[in-house]
Amino acid sequence: MPRTVALCICISAILSIAAACTRDPRTVADRQFATRVKTTFGISLPCSLRSCGSYLDGGSVGGFVVDRRGDSLLWAWSPLVPGLPGLGRLSREASVPRDRLNAWTDSVLLATPFPAYIGVTHYRNAGGKPLPIGGSAESLFIQLLWYVVGADSEFTSGFQKKPLAASVARALQRQRAGKTALLMRPGAP
Repeated sequence: MPRTVALCICISAILSIAAACTRDPRTVADRQFATRVKTTFGISLPCSLRSCGSYLDGGSVGGFVVDRRGDSLLWAWSPLVPGLPGLGRLSREASVPRDRLNAWTDSVLLATPFPAYIGVTHYRNAGGKPLPIGGSAESLFIQLLWYVVGADSEFTSGFQKKPLAASVARALQRQRAGKTALLMRPGAP
């Protein structure tokens, strides 16, 4: 009998210890993603898209992501060309044939890559750090945008932040694939 009691005590101790050890319910990939986001951008998962809006300058987008601890990541992206060296601005009165202007737009303007910026909500604000185009930080940022777009359950009336952030993620993905960041014409590749 004492042997049976000792065996029961050992089994219950093992079961108690096993029950006390809670496993992380996230997959290995989720834990790796969370670690990369924390080390690269300084925020923890889960996080949420707190704000995202566009500016009246022709399409610049900025927003911020916040985690449960209150840490935030400011970000910006713009499909604008701030100025190509040596080209200056084209005046409306310029006597450039329309076909040549369209060719220039297709070959130079649309082919110009547009980086995402971290640390600011507008790409021209001081202190913004551009993410290297095609780099691992840009790839992680795209994943983070898709994460917060999918994880965000807040619904507000008026202009929606989730579709805007998703359009930035989609534009960055297109750019990484060697396509133009924005679709300029219906049916364009």
